[in-house]
Amino acid sequence: MQLKNNGLFVFVISIAVLVSWFPDYLFNYNTLSRALPIVSYCESGHLYFDKYESLTGDRSYINGHVYSDKAPLPVFIVLPMAKLIQSAGFFSSDPNENIKLVLTLGGYVISALPLLILMTILFQYLEKDNSNWKNYWLATLPFMSCFCWIYNASFYGHIFAGFLVILCYYFLEKRKLYLAGLLASFVFLTEYPPILLPVFWLLQLFIRERKSNHVLQFGIGAVPALIGLLAYNYFITGHLFTLGYDYVDPAFETMKTNYGFSWPKPDAFWGLTFSLYRGIFVYAPILLPVIILSVWKFSKLASFKAFILHAWYVPFFAYIILISGYFMWNGGWAYGPRHLIPPLLFILFY
Repeated sequence: MQLKNNGLFVFVISIAVLVSWFPDYLFNYNTLSRALPIVSYCESGHLYFDKYESLTGDRSYINGHVYSDKAPLPVFIVLPMAKLIQSAGFFSSDPNENIKLVLTLGGYVISALPLLILMTILFQYLEKDNSNWKNYWLATLPFMSCFCWIYNASFYGHIFAGFLVILCYYFLEKRKLYLAGLLASFVFLTEYPPILLPVFWLLQLFIRERKSNHVLQFGIGAVPALIGLLAYNYFITGHLFTLGYDYVDPAFETMKTNYGFSWPKPDAFWGLTFSLYRGIFVYAPILLPVIILSVWKFSKLASFKAFILHAWYVPFFAYIILISGYFMWNGGWAYGPRHLIPPLLFILFY
């Protein structure tokens, strides 16, 4: 037992160092759109960041002010921590340094910490089955060898959304539907598209068990967080059901029509799968053999219905199809198909 505890301690410390080694405090539109509301609130007590308008194009013009166009949960998680750091005297008179500090904090809290937790859980699971030095590699290499590792200390929302997706599925399988619904709503408040995955799983559960109360419990669980989203919408836009994306910068005018989604495009589907540009099977080479081996083993044991109801076979490709209909399916300024990080993390973990 002592040896296992020592192994866990060494694992956590070493991985914590790795995930935090290269904090991403460089300025880019996406991460700044989350950091600037926090900096502005710490400085002036409001979420709009008019004085920093020129720093990011991921912005919404609402009632004469400039707001983030992003889903709000990551901002509200990091905001109290930033206020605590400010009260401790770590903010300076240089706004750029404060922005870098918040970008670093957000990257650690929203990306590095969830990834560390996932790898630690996986390591403990492997150790429980068979304590072996190889578990250090088995618990880390799937994540470190693919493009999602690039985002491990960056204030994007994809890793955190993937983390919440994994938790949602865990509680859904345990039939703790209220909690699963709450986590699904947190997914939506972090990144909007990944909500497709919990919706798929809820539908699969209903097909398997035909219990409408499951859907009801799931929905009730989602209510508190969704009320929070409605309140946030009303606070910044004056309308309950209007998102920041409805007021995006004119450079992204396409988002005002169906939030940038249209029919799936074959060239985008190819671009997201096997292309050298943004193909997930190129940027996450471990994924293809994982899928092939999983399908091969599963097909020998299960029926076609079981195949359809598998946790990620259909949902994963449905998610790719969804993103292939998005006007910026390539992720813009990105490394790899960043929009596919949530389902990728789920597959690598399970």
